[in-house]
Amino acid sequence: MKKKFDIVTPTVLYTVPAKMVAKSTFTAPERLAGFNADDTQRIKGLLANVYSEKDLKAAAEKAAAEKAAAEKAAAEKAAAEKAAAEKAAAEKAAAEKAAAEKAAAEKAAAEKAAAEKAAAEKAAAEKAAAEKAAAEKAAAEKAAAEKAAAEKAAAEKAAAEKAAAEKAAAEKAAAEKAAAEKAEAIKNAAAQKSDVSVSYETAKAPAKAQKPSDPVDNSIKLLAAGLAFLILLVVGASASNSFKYYLAENQGALEVWKGKFAPLGKKMLIALPGVPAPEDLKGTYRSDDVYPLVFAYYIDKADALLDVPGIPDFEGIKATLKTALEYGSTSALRDAAYVRLDNIDRLILTYKADVAASRGTIEDLTAAIGFLKDADKLTTDKAQEEINAQKIAAHLATITMLEEQAAAAEAEAEQAAADAEAEAEAARQAEAGAPASEDAIEAPEAAPDHQ
Repeated sequence: MKKKFDIVTPTVLYTVPAKMVAKSTFTAPERLAGFNADDTQRIKGLLANVYSEKDLKAAAEKAAAEKAAAEKAAAEKAAAEKAAAEKAAAEKAAAEKAAAEKAAAEKAAAEKAAAEKAAAEKAAAEKAAAEKAAAEKAAAEKAAAEKAAAEKAAAEKAAAEKAAAEKAAAEKAAAEKAAAEKAEAIKNAAAQKSDVSVSYETAKAPAKAQKPSDPVDNSIKLLAAGLAFLILLVVGASASNSFKYYLAENQGALEVWKGKFAPLGKKMLIALPGVPAPEDLKGTYRSDDVYPLVFAYYIDKADALLDVPGIPDFEGIKATLKTALEYGSTSALRDAAYVRLDNIDRLILTYKADVAASRGTIEDLTAAIGFLKDADKLTTDKAQEEINAQKIAAHLATITMLEEQAAAAEAEAEQAAADAEAEAEAARQAEAGAPASEDAIEAPEAAPDHQ
């Protein structure tokens, strides 16, 4: 663009020949050809406009002012929207906080009710287990007593029958012997041929023999004794069968069957899915052999419920452990279930203590200390007891600090009330034209020392 060119002036300027001028009919084309009438008028108006530096400057200032006003309005709108959003967020946070506190209170109340319900269920289960054990013991003792009585009655009956048979045989032998001796004596006397008259004295009648017993009465007695003995045998067999247990595997589950209170027959007690059957199955089992298998099944089931993601179902776990207690045939097994139940109750009490302590009031901290003391009763772990003791000490220190703060605030309030009363008294005396009393004057000065 900066290149310089030499000026060249032609020696002869071009001119249109005269013959071409007359014949030329050339006209310039329309400048706005192809536009409609409205656009043509608008474009002509724009081309006809005249602009000056002053107009351009005014237009620029107007555009800048409009831009600044738009930016200011946008900023004000954004600030208003931000303030509204912050206000809405604050209201939402306050509502969520209130809802959370309400939910926490409801949860605490529900947990308290659940804990009380669980304690009642635990007491009922223990009572039912004790009653069941006592009933089983009484039934066993009764069956043993009935069996012993039946054996004793059978032995006494056999002894009595034997003694009666021996006595009858002895009496029969004595009568036969006496008859034979009498016949022999008569025969010997008839065979003798002697002229001597022989007189026979009437022999003394033998002692009257005991009247023989009636065979019909004896048969009835024997039949009744046999029937009683048969009933005793049936009862004993039924009691014995009711204490028998049987194991069977059915489609991956171990079935436990229990004998009925009858000489024969059984009913299924429970099915244990996933429990393998013993390798050497026996014909019958006792409760001490079967109950540990059922107990272990429910203990494993309760432990599995603790491994689920999220918050465990403590109520379901406790219900499973209580079912396991029904099959705790030894004190060691029952102690294992009670330890797990105590651990769950301890966890719930610890959680309640933490929730109560988070509220930060004296009443809630006192309640938290009570929960921790109750939790201490459910564990023998020294480390856990030490942790609870530290929490209790911290809560006690917080309670002491809150009480001191409350006392100081109360003292300040009382002093402020006293100062206000003194100032009011001084104002009343000033209005009345009387000098303020010494107490009213000195009270404000004594306030800093008191504080």
